Amino acid sequence: MMKKILIIGGDKGYYWFKLLKRNGFDCIEPVNPKDMINSIISQNITMVLIDNSSLKLKVEDICKEIRVVSSVFLVVISNNTNDSLVSILKNGADICLKEPIYEEELLARINSLFRTLPKVKSEVYTFNHLQLEKSKHELTYNKKLIPLSQIEIKIIELLINNPNKVLTPSSLINRIWTNKPISQQTLRSYIRNIRDKIRETGFPIDKHLETIWGVGYIWKQDG
Repeated sequence: MMKKILIIGGDKGYYWFKLLKRNGFDCIEPVNPKDMINSIISQNITMVLIDNSSLKLKVEDICKEIRVVSSVFLVVISNNTNDSLVSILKNGADICLKEPIYEEELLARINSLFRTLPKVKSEVYTFNHLQLEKSKHELTYNKKLIPLSQIEIKIIELLINNPNKVLTPSSLINRIWTNKPISQQTLRSYIRNIRDKIRETGFPIDKHLETIWGVGYIWKQDG
């Protein structure tokens, strides 16, 4: 499994980027929090390193937003004395390190997390023969590939990751189209296409992907 690291914000973002590249890691150049979800989904990220030295958002909120869509490793580097390590860990971080830190310690911690990959590398959701393989962004039913676009995969993955919970159109749009939001009418078209494509396979999609009119969409996992 490829070990790809995304770095989010912070004055020292490029410092960590150069350090990790120098030590053989495959890294994506630092991005702002508003771009992180799109990068995580589109580039098959394995780990996110968050440097909060100049972030406007609370690091706990960033962790929670990432956890909605992904189970990537989260490593937080904090230089804020007011940050609570316990709170950051409770909100989804795997490791939280306080500045100043030794480069060797950071590298060792990252390698330690990557050594656990055999336990988590098969990130597969299976329900009534419907299978979503998140690392490949593929959806199959009875082992037959359903020809969804990458955007459609992102939508169904968000819904599946939040079973029995209504997601509003605005929440779906803001999480997937971070740079240029689409209209709710366009989102409805995507949802219709998803239903049509999955229905053609014989999976009872209408029992599980429901529209709650005036509220949003829900993935019903029971039944």
